[in-house]
Amino acid sequence: PPKSSRAKAPPPVARRYALDGESLFTRFSDQFTPFLTLPIGAQDAIKNEGRFNGTVLRLPLRQTGSLISGFAPDAFCMAVALKTFLSTARSALVFSTTLRHLMVDHWPADLPADE
Repeated sequence: PPKSSRAKAPPPVARRYALDGESLFTRFSDQFTPFLTLPIGAQDAIKNEGRFNGTVLRLPLRQTGSLISGFAPDAFCMAVALKTFLSTARSALVFSTTLRHLMVDHWPADLPADE
């Protein structure tokens, strides 16, 4: 096959950060705060055990679009999407060797941190 005249792209640069110590959460607080403030015990688990046994997918809902995306679903559209996701995900649990539990929750933005 003919060779491309384009220069070969450099390999991607990846970094791995350990989840121990508070420095990571301080250094990247804008990335961690939305997850650590959810009432699921992630902050305590990471602080006490150095890990959180779970995967959290956070779907922030907006009333209007943002600079990144104009997508701003209403509550009905999100309810339909989440119900579809749950029905599909349940069948995926049958074939999963690591996923044991699936939970979808909603925390209103005005919910006090201790509730």
